[in-house]
Amino acid sequence: MSDNAKVWPCHSLKLFGSQPLNYLCSFTKSELLLLRSSMNAESKRRTAPNIKDMLSSYENNLLLNFTGRHWAKQSGKIPRPAIVRPQPMGIIMNSFIKAATVGFVATLASTASAEVIHATWGGGGARTLGEYVQVPFSEKTGIETRVAEVPNTAGAVRSPTASQYDAVTVTFFEGVGLSGTDLLEGFTDEEIPEVKNLPPEVVIRNDEGLIVGIPTYFAYYGIVYNDDLADAEDFTSWKSLADPKWKGKLAITRPVYAAAYDLTMYAHAAGGDASNIEPGLDILKGLISNSLTTYTSLAHMNTLLGTGEVTAVPFYSTRVWHLQKEGQDNIKIAIPDEGGLMLAYAVVSPKGSKNREETAQYMNYLASAESQVAVSVHGGGIPTNNTAKLPQEYLDTLGTTREELLKKMYVPDWKTVWDNHEERINMVEQMMSEVAN
Repeated sequence: MSDNAKVWPCHSLKLFGSQPLNYLCSFTKSELLLLRSSMNAESKRRTAPNIKDMLSSYENNLLLNFTGRHWAKQSGKIPRPAIVRPQPMGIIMNSFIKAATVGFVATLASTASAEVIHATWGGGGARTLGEYVQVPFSEKTGIETRVAEVPNTAGAVRSPTASQYDAVTVTFFEGVGLSGTDLLEGFTDEEIPEVKNLPPEVVIRNDEGLIVGIPTYFAYYGIVYNDDLADAEDFTSWKSLADPKWKGKLAITRPVYAAAYDLTMYAHAAGGDASNIEPGLDILKGLISNSLTTYTSLAHMNTLLGTGEVTAVPFYSTRVWHLQKEGQDNIKIAIPDEGGLMLAYAVVSPKGSKNREETAQYMNYLASAESQVAVSVHGGGIPTNNTAKLPQEYLDTLGTTREELLKKMYVPDWKTVWDNHEERINMVEQMMSEVAN
């Protein structure tokens, strides 16, 4: 490539005051190198987060649309009206580069404190959050947002450095458990007005009645099976998992989840509840006895189901949706007659995190129908917002409606589940050890 070859589409910049300076141009390689040199020099004198990412994005032909308080990366074509072309390497170009450099870095430095950082698990869910929730939110509000991927979200909330995050996604029962601590920021209903559209039983509150957890969507726990090897009629009850005919053909999750999800669901199926798990113990023992393995990750279980090494497993509805989307149409999910276990996912805000006002706006958006529909249709979930309207094409992939699903869901007393969690983990570990021996 020659030094004067055009290498990237330029951008619209709001550098000074509230009026944008619109430059739609193409920099040459030489001009880009000068811009890089100028910005690197300026960044040494000022606080400019993500300066390397910003420069890298330029070189990768991404449009960077600066809107005052927010950077939004957008791929694809941009409008091409009359092109304003600065004089290459001349006085005008040097002046533009100097102004652009100072404007970029100064504005980034002044808005760094307004960035809302959302910690969640890595993978597809993080990408969905960034693309389909954070970008629209930032475009609407001008508040900068970022996803931080962490392996243990509840652990991130308990960490001494938790305040580096403004929002954290946790499982619902972990959110309930954390609500009894002093680790979460509380918000009023006036600060999160969308709460009025959420079922009260899935809004997490502390002892003072303040909102400490917003449910963003729900999935459910059912019996997932390979329909080359079994039928839905084989799993009309959770009790079927204990049938000896499935010896060596099932799988089970780790004790930390089996204690919270499996044991709770089986107790309900056998006539008990979250506080009385005794009736569900025989079902759990039967599943452990019939299990070929304890799966250690979602990817591990996906493989076992796809290859047919495992016929069925208590598993997550969202995973079935993703597998089917990837072409594995033989992987299905059954909701037994006793119901499926409703699993909501909540977003909490660690106490002491920055940007409380911006975080409240962000959490309110997470509670909205717009955000929850976006998360659901790109991740296989179901909105908790009662006003959300899912598109028909998405409902067709689910094979049911939100209203029908809710009728089949079992929602236990998650506070009781949490309060007894450690004891029940030990119980499940002991049961697994006894079967192994």
